[in-house]
Amino acid sequence: MSDLFIVRTLPRSGSHLLRGLLSAHPQVDCLGEIFNPLGPPDQQAHAQDLENTAELFERLNDRAQEHATKVGFVCHSYVGYDHPVHPAGVHSWEKKWASLWQVAQETNVPIIRLYRSNAFLRYLSLMKARHLNQWQLWKADGVEPEHRSVSIDPIDLAAFLKDTETFVNEWHLATPAAIDIDFDDLVAQPSETANAVFQMLGVPPLEVKPATLRTSRSPEIDCSNYDALKAEFAGTRFEKFFT
Repeated sequence: MSDLFIVRTLPRSGSHLLRGLLSAHPQVDCLGEIFNPLGPPDQQAHAQDLENTAELFERLNDRAQEHATKVGFVCHSYVGYDHPVHPAGVHSWEKKWASLWQVAQETNVPIIRLYRSNAFLRYLSLMKARHLNQWQLWKADGVEPEHRSVSIDPIDLAAFLKDTETFVNEWHLATPAAIDIDFDDLVAQPSETANAVFQMLGVPPLEVKPATLRTSRSPEIDCSNYDALKAEFAGTRFEKFFT
């Protein structure tokens, strides 16, 4: 079994929550978004000076051997993905890692697919985070999340839902998963979900607790025009997101 693993996900799907739970295990070292040059230095330190996936995996394997741990990292699914439908926009630093998923499969690196089945709630979370410039809050900070409703443009939302649908379908076809995790299950049963990953990684079970605060409320409160959106998408394939 490989000593490495990858959490493949999309923004606002619970990666910070999952990372915190996994890193609470003494035999698991889950790094952040190591490819993102816009992220904090500690999250990109392991990839910013590398040129290819083979070098990255070699460095991470050395880290795993040195600390006798399973080493993984969070990676948004846009990384290494080149397609006209690209909800986040294609960046050069993402294209650079085009071989990532192929090499991971060839070397049997487990891929944890973390997803949020309600794409509207993911979009709402994105809009709130951008509006407040508040991407996650740690319980240790003792800071309560700021709550402010946002209004969502139905045309922008429709485009996002269509693009995400296309992207996720291709993503699931292209990347076999060692384990699938739904955001709702992660929130409702954090320790149980983390222990399913621990079992897959071959480390002992451990009771773990979330280190982050939830910043969301009901969509009717977080979205000021929720009822209008619900009416707008009634009778479409996206109405399931508003039930």
